[in-house]
Amino acid sequence: MTIADDLSRLAQIINGASSRVEASYTVISLEESIVIVNSSEIIRLLQSIGYKKATNCIEKNEIWLDRQASSWDDPIIYENVESFWSRVNTQNSLPKNYIIGTPLILPTSKNESIEKIHIFFMWKDILSLIADHHNSDCSVLFFTNDDKSYTVELTHFLQYSEINLLSNSSLKYEIIKELLDTIKINDLHKSERKLVIRSAINEVFKANGTFNFFDLLNSTEHVRKKYDELYEIYTKRFSVNKILNELDEKNLEFTSKINEFISSNQTKALTIPGALIAAGGLVKANETTEAILIIAGLWMIKKVNYISIEIFNETFDNLRSRVES
Repeated sequence: MTIADDLSRLAQIINGASSRVEASYTVISLEESIVIVNSSEIIRLLQSIGYKKATNCIEKNEIWLDRQASSWDDPIIYENVESFWSRVNTQNSLPKNYIIGTPLILPTSKNESIEKIHIFFMWKDILSLIADHHNSDCSVLFFTNDDKSYTVELTHFLQYSEINLLSNSSLKYEIIKELLDTIKINDLHKSERKLVIRSAINEVFKANGTFNFFDLLNSTEHVRKKYDELYEIYTKRFSVNKILNELDEKNLEFTSKINEFISSNQTKALTIPGALIAAGGLVKANETTEAILIIAGLWMIKKVNYISIEIFNETFDNLRSRVES
């Protein structure tokens, strides 16, 4: 089992427990019946996640967890959400394993403050995919509006008080999670989706070229709405272009077959007036008959050529109209 699995199981056991801070310790208070039934498993789980004092950590109905780094193989415990934020906000992604003391939060816990932190990291992830320049500290985007270009530099630094100001965190969390998953789909349209999300950000903030990272996070719903609008336009345009391309292919195929048919039949048709002209040349006895045959043959050649030219002109006009449209 992984540390994540052990933390998930520990969260199930201590679900609903209260917690408090005692000096360097986080103290988790449990019902007596829970401690009696699960004490040995609690110790095993704490040992598994790297707590060095797990053997003697249970006193009466309480679990005492020392937050000092020396008490852990890899420290994953934090006094509160603010101390957790101060440790992780400069990282590229949210740690998978953690214990927050007050309020008591583990990775599987549903908590508004943790949702806000998730929003922060998911936006960083999106920016890493769409920015013209990106590192752990900032993202740079180049935009163009009305033939004017401008640069937006989004610094990935927010105070905990700013993170707490995010409104509708549960809705934002669901929206940004879905948007991130969509952008990460690896298919033929992945580049277009990245361009559309850039355009959506540009559309939302084009009247405010000085927007910052907090503004972006707090406008998650607006960006997603604009993204959906722009992507629908792209999808319709793509569908129309696809249909037009298919029509063009069919049109060219049809035109090619017509031309082949005309060419073949033109050759056959010209043999008739040619034969008449030849016959006219052989008829020596009657000059009138000779003249009639030759004139008829020449007229038929002219007529066949005229019809062929008319058909070619119609085909050319049709192709030209398709190109111009």
